[in-house]
Amino acid sequence: MTQLSTDPRRVAVWTAMAEHFLDTETRHEIPLTALACVEAGLSVDQARMTWQDEITPVVGANLFDMAGEWAGWDQKWLVESIERQRQGLALPGPCRWLRYWLVGGGGGAHGVWASVARCMAALLAAPDRDRRRELVQDLLFLARHCFDFCPRDISKLEPAQRARLLELGPESVLELFRPALLRSEVTEATERVEAALARAEEASDVDLPALRRKFMSAVRAAGGTGDGAAVFDSLVRRYTEAGRHYHTLRHVESCLDWLDWCYGLPQRPAEVTLALWFHDAVYDPRATDNERRSAELARTELAALGVSEDVCQRIAEHVLATQRHAAQGDGALVVDIDLAILGTREREFARFEAQIRSEYAWVGEAEFRTGRSHVLRGFLARSSIYALPALRQELESRARANLERRIRELDQSRG
Repeated sequence: MTQLSTDPRRVAVWTAMAEHFLDTETRHEIPLTALACVEAGLSVDQARMTWQDEITPVVGANLFDMAGEWAGWDQKWLVESIERQRQGLALPGPCRWLRYWLVGGGGGAHGVWASVARCMAALLAAPDRDRRRELVQDLLFLARHCFDFCPRDISKLEPAQRARLLELGPESVLELFRPALLRSEVTEATERVEAALARAEEASDVDLPALRRKFMSAVRAAGGTGDGAAVFDSLVRRYTEAGRHYHTLRHVESCLDWLDWCYGLPQRPAEVTLALWFHDAVYDPRATDNERRSAELARTELAALGVSEDVCQRIAEHVLATQRHAAQGDGALVVDIDLAILGTREREFARFEAQIRSEYAWVGEAEFRTGRSHVLRGFLARSSIYALPALRQELESRARANLERRIRELDQSRG
């Protein structure tokens, strides 16, 4: 045997490819086969030659065997058989190609290879190993739907993965897998993938793809040169932690919607966007240093993406301003947007108050009412709740009415 037979990455390629010649459904594993090829350092052309010249002559005939193997190949037999095959590759190119088709490489199996090749191209275009592995997981999930193999409930996925799936979209997914589909399967496969992604949209209370685009755009506009995908996914995980009821992705989305409404007000819109993303990234209702830790997180994560020190410092200062609810310039806009919920309509404000109570469920009722009344009175005592004229005009009067009503409710209950 040659040294290649002991190379675990090459053996992983042989094993993954050979699985597609079993007498059972394995097309949903196409993304894993593509990953094995990429992680073995193969180009698409090298992987094609492996499929054509090494795998198909050894196991291709299984597709035409009435009593074919379906449970899996014995790895020792597979490696030894491929090694013997590799020693006999002296056939001229056209003869090898003809043998490839005659022993089962043509038809459906060749379509599987074409899908593997397309998936390889997508993986090779990924910026790093982590993103490549994320893409494989996303494609594996959708391949189950495409090939109707035990599809899974998309609503149970983490929001970050749902966002990635929605960003992929049905067209790009079907483009990858279409070669492996029989003509009669295309319509139903398309419907299954589209239905899965539609359920992903229903499972999200927010427009995750839009949030991702806004975050990535802000990173670039702030001078970041790194890929912000991992930081975005980390922020999504933080904002979807158990125990959060108000300080969630919906709050971030609402803040960014208000920023859109304030078009033209910020001097540095990208920095305001990133400050809003990070301002509640660390949130523990029992702690008193959430804003400081969120600011430090912003500074660390954005610096790692290539954002300059002075920009990181300004963003961190905007985040810290949300603790004392006072700032100047763009910081004042961040604070005003964070407080916009106080000036919303009565029903939305009531829902906000209920969500805050849920986040402080560990506090006794009497203690909570006293503390909450004190906090709200502090806002009401200010000469103006909102620093910027545009937000003051839009929200001030309704915010004061909401605060006065809620304080009366809290005081009555205590009485």
